[in-house]
Amino acid sequence: MNNSFLWGGATASYQCEGAWNEDDKVDSMWDAYLHEKGLENGDVASDFYHRYKEDIRMMKKAGMNCATLGVFSWSTYEPREGEFHFAWLHDIMDKLYANGIYTILATPSGARPAWLDEIYPECRRVDSYGVREHHGVRHNHCMSAPVYRKKVSVIVNKLADEFGNHPGLLMWHISNEFGGECYCPHCVKRFQDYLAEKFDHDIEKLNKAWWTTFWSHTYNDFYNGMEARTDLVQHDLSCRNNFRLIKPVLIIQSPH
Repeated sequence: MNNSFLWGGATASYQCEGAWNEDDKVDSMWDAYLHEKGLENGDVASDFYHRYKEDIRMMKKAGMNCATLGVFSWSTYEPREGEFHFAWLHDIMDKLYANGIYTILATPSGARPAWLDEIYPECRRVDSYGVREHHGVRHNHCMSAPVYRKKVSVIVNKLADEFGNHPGLLMWHISNEFGGECYCPHCVKRFQDYLAEKFDHDIEKLNKAWWTTFWSHTYNDFYNGMEARTDLVQHDLSCRNNFRLIKPVLIIQSPH
């Protein structure tokens, strides 16, 4: 594209599409959560699902040259494990490109489909009290969980294979709004490894830095009794920030 300035819009399946139970759609985590709570929901939203041709016409008229798609579309891409539906996205990207509008295509890892949590509950985060969180909240997946990383890799590589060479693809939008903590065994082990490296594998350096003699909280090693829990924050407020610093970053490999 020749434009040196990008101006566009963005869609997210839940926030824009509406038509929550039409065709072959299945419940997203937001559908499940807000229906259960009886709260305002996105059953209709801005009705992009039905009005997208008119929306594209208006985008072109407004001089927009790019649009972000697919931010929270995992349950639409893959309504059931291993069953992939991309025809709708081809249709939208083709129509955008025909109108001079390029696509910024998002990976859908910011919001999981319900089937993923039902089949693989270890994908859900564990809170600071050791309780595994329920399905129905955005960004409560554990980025350290091997099965979550595997399933994200599958859907992202499917998208790359399907759309990597599309002439209208401008760039990739990687996940969405990283944040939050998880205290599952995978994340605790990462935290322990981080502390061991930070303090040169010398537990006495940690005890001195954290003043653990107070309340008799002295640790004997980095892996027994050393867990990322709320009690750690009581004698070292930086500990919570330390744990946030080592949250694993999801690395996505694309064949293109």
